[in-house]
Amino acid sequence: MALPNWKGIPYRPVGGTGYIKVYKPDVNELMKPLSQKAGLGSAILTGNIINPKNQPQTSPIPVTPSSTPQVTSTPTPSITPTLTPSPSPTEPYDIYLFEECGNTSNKFRYENVPGLLNVGDVYLITGGTSSLVWNTTTSQWENESTQWDASSGNFTGYATVISYSAVGPTYSGSGISFTLQPNCPLPSPTPTSTVTNTPSSTPTNTPSLSPTNTVTPTMTNTQTMTPTPSRPLIIETFTATTTWTAPAGITSVVVECWGAGGGGGGVGHSAFSSGSWGGGGAGGSYAKKTITVVPSTTYTITIGSGGSAGTGSPVVNGGTGGDTWFSATTVVFADGGNGGQSRSGNGVAGTGGSATTAATIGDVVYIGGNGANGSVSNYSGGGGGGAGSSANGSNSTTATGGSGGTGNLEGGNGANGITTTTGAGTGNPGNITGGGGSGGAVGNTNGQTTANGGAGARGAMRLTY
Repeated sequence: MALPNWKGIPYRPVGGTGYIKVYKPDVNELMKPLSQKAGLGSAILTGNIINPKNQPQTSPIPVTPSSTPQVTSTPTPSITPTLTPSPSPTEPYDIYLFEECGNTSNKFRYENVPGLLNVGDVYLITGGTSSLVWNTTTSQWENESTQWDASSGNFTGYATVISYSAVGPTYSGSGISFTLQPNCPLPSPTPTSTVTNTPSSTPTNTPSLSPTNTVTPTMTNTQTMTPTPSRPLIIETFTATTTWTAPAGITSVVVECWGAGGGGGGVGHSAFSSGSWGGGGAGGSYAKKTITVVPSTTYTITIGSGGSAGTGSPVVNGGTGGDTWFSATTVVFADGGNGGQSRSGNGVAGTGGSATTAATIGDVVYIGGNGANGSVSNYSGGGGGGAGSSANGSNSTTATGGSGGTGNLEGGNGANGITTTTGAGTGNPGNITGGGGSGGAVGNTNGQTTANGGAGARGAMRLTY
């Protein structure tokens, strides 16, 4: 009987669980009776199936030995059962196709794999000699030298079972461990920063060949902060009532207000009789506050005018210095100083005006100085100093005007009074910003009968943004 060439073709033993591969035997063995052929034992050939005699046979084809069989090649099967699962529709026998995790171009096969593997399962394959590392350039798992160890004929790492096809190298599953994993592992993310990173070394990712892969990067982040260029501050100073429109992009502004100084008192009396001396006006106050503004919105700026000079005929006291405020009197507000008292009569003197912060509104507030009282037969009262941006204005207690408060924008000094016993003189105006005017004076032997006081100095406002 002519037998087919079975060499290298896998067949399943009937009643068994594995597969065998049949190799071409010695021709002399074929000349022996079947029961004496080496390697077959008590097995008989049935078509393409090798069946032990003690198993039931289905439609066996008896083999009748002849004295002179005409055999060109007769295989002597060597029965080598393997402990592998029954074949699945995706593979012809116990050989599986794998695809490396993270590297879809690396496909390889393992035969003689113990147990049943399912398409889509992920396995950690170990038992070889390769050492697995994560390549940060290619973003995939790699062996230290190659993707697989060609000398030992195996792959070490994580791989997914895919539908079988005859592609890639084939390795023996003997001595290899296949450990089921939940999914392909991913390396820990590389540390990043929005600022410049200067690593002290190349990150070394060391995965452990276990179900849980651990990647330990070593990196030192040196953060170099690049300062955001700042625009120069804009300072605007206002000395008269006007409007201001917030520029685009400006949402807050620092507002500083100075109130105006009060006017000095005037005097009047009968000619060639005892004289009279008026009181000095008080200095204006100061207020500072940071407020929120809306870009492109227009705001009112109100600047206080200096208090008017007092008169002696008719008798009118020195005027109160004007108040200064931003937008409204409830936002940022600085009081003006009160005016000095005017007098008419023989041998009389007026009192100085008082400084006030009664209505002043601000996070920082300073008060102006009081005006001085006039002195009979001596002098008219000096004006009080205007408040500065960092100090109160000084009081005047004599004919010398009070100094203005200090600061990056100082308050104006109060005006000096008129010193005379026989002469006459109009009071002096206060000094910018917010200084009080001094009182007027008429001596007791002078033929002049009236003298006005000096006007107070105006207020101001400054915006910084």
